[in-house]
Amino acid sequence: MGGNKERVIVLRDENKTNKDLNELVELYKVDKYLARFKFNYLDKHRFKRLYKALYIKKGHIRCVSYNLGIGFNKNGVMYNYKKNTATYTFTNKGVFVRYSSSQIRLAFGYEIADLFKSEPIVREEVNKIYPTLESLINNINLVDKLNTRNNSLNYFINRKVYKLKDIFKLTFGFDLIPGVRRLIHSENNYETNGLFNVLAAMNKSKHGINKENFDWSLCSVLKKNETGFNLSEYLRLLDDLIMLSNQTFQPVSFSWSVKRMTIEHDRLVVMLNTFLTKCEMSEPLSVNPIFQQFNADSGSKYKLMLTTADLIVEGVSQHNCIGGYQNRVNQGYVGIYHRKGMSIALRVSYTNGVLNTIQINEYKYKYNVNVPDDDPVLIELKEDVSIFNEKISILKNIEQATVPTILRAPKSVNNLTAAHNYDEELPF
Repeated sequence: MGGNKERVIVLRDENKTNKDLNELVELYKVDKYLARFKFNYLDKHRFKRLYKALYIKKGHIRCVSYNLGIGFNKNGVMYNYKKNTATYTFTNKGVFVRYSSSQIRLAFGYEIADLFKSEPIVREEVNKIYPTLESLINNINLVDKLNTRNNSLNYFINRKVYKLKDIFKLTFGFDLIPGVRRLIHSENNYETNGLFNVLAAMNKSKHGINKENFDWSLCSVLKKNETGFNLSEYLRLLDDLIMLSNQTFQPVSFSWSVKRMTIEHDRLVVMLNTFLTKCEMSEPLSVNPIFQQFNADSGSKYKLMLTTADLIVEGVSQHNCIGGYQNRVNQGYVGIYHRKGMSIALRVSYTNGVLNTIQINEYKYKYNVNVPDDDPVLIELKEDVSIFNEKISILKNIEQATVPTILRAPKSVNNLTAAHNYDEELPF
């Protein structure tokens, strides 16, 4: 019977280290009404404590975090309460997580990796019972550099998929080629985001892409800098080419030199804009309300693209491929603007369906001419984005029962598949 007893390991206990609370308790012993006055007068958060513990019983592990607080009733009697802020559960049926009052759900690899990093004891105890889990998490996190973390740990556990090459194939639908393996092991997350966009576009290409040519091209750029392109620019060019190929029904080849790719890109931009102009389309776009709010808060100084006609006119007049971005705008994670000859793309990032920030994604003048850092329009844009993000931060920090609607991700963003990355940089 003794073997069935639950074992408890205390990871954090701030009860004994909270100086403000200890002083208040001593005062309470002398004068409970004065203690209540002091409690109400001071910031109540200073009396809160964190308690975190690990509960282990027969292959079932729970890591639970609590916020412990105190209060006073009308008679001056002090009472304690606790609020569950996070629970991680490891069982033979999978790995689950629950935050605050939210529903319990399947855990993602990055969540458990963060837990293992912050709490080595949890990692050690879990490894004793589930020794293959950490290796799986590490491999998933490598592949997660390339997608939006759509697949839970259980997705791979249930399919008995643990190796990096198998996780990659299950996620993207084709074998892990050497150039991609080399890049996902790098520390440059920005470049792997760009790589994801290319891989996702390759998977959806209407013409089919020769993976061997892509691997040869990618490896040659990784080994050499003779092309005059850095890797991020090269990946954005490939992503753009595949999009243009799909929209103009023109084949592209990864065996081309970067110079040839650039020439073909410009040729396909002209073809795309010619088609768009002849179609004379003007459909309303499903613009994320957060982009409209940014424009309003900035004094409506930026022209926000609200229809397909707006995108087409912007693409034709600026000689770029913005006219083909209607899907990305409709999905809600990018907004396109124009100001004083500059094409501007802003993007959003969300965590658990709540807005983090908006970010400047891309800005170019006509013919994709780069914008200097001291450009007054760019400086003003950066200031406006910074002010707006401060407003978002204030809204999120105000304690309220529900998150303001404007900060919630639209359904179009929540429904994005792994074929779209919130951190991508758009190639004009």
